[in-house]
Amino acid sequence: MTTTEYEKGFNRQNMKTLRAELDSLLDRYSNTDIHLELGNASFGGAECSFKLNVSIVGQLTREQEAVELFTDFKYGDMIRDLRSKKIFKLVGYKSRSPKKPVIIADLGGTEYKATNSFLTNVEHLVEDEYEQGGN
Repeated sequence: MTTTEYEKGFNRQNMKTLRAELDSLLDRYSNTDIHLELGNASFGGAECSFKLNVSIVGQLTREQEAVELFTDFKYGDMIRDLRSKKIFKLVGYKSRSPKKPVIIADLGGTEYKATNSFLTNVEHLVEDEYEQGGN
């Protein structure tokens, strides 16, 4: 990025470019033990800030551990929504989110928030079922 991109302060466009550059830089410093990831950003005028998430590879995060604490499932369990017949993976639980604490991901990796009642209308899948597309 050139300094002329910042003459009028931070905006959406130059923040996207800056995030991409910082992501690339953090990827170089991540290793087999530590994973670095940029979180949310805020900006205004001549100042911006990013949240930096640092995690130990191979250990569960607080959100991942909470799946087992607050539900009858475990992190990574594959489930099928009985209404839509779609298959999801349980990837987290945000205990401080009263309305939609359940975090699920579809097979493409897109994450969604869901209510606790969502989990009452799902079935737990064994590995063979979701590898065959749930048939």
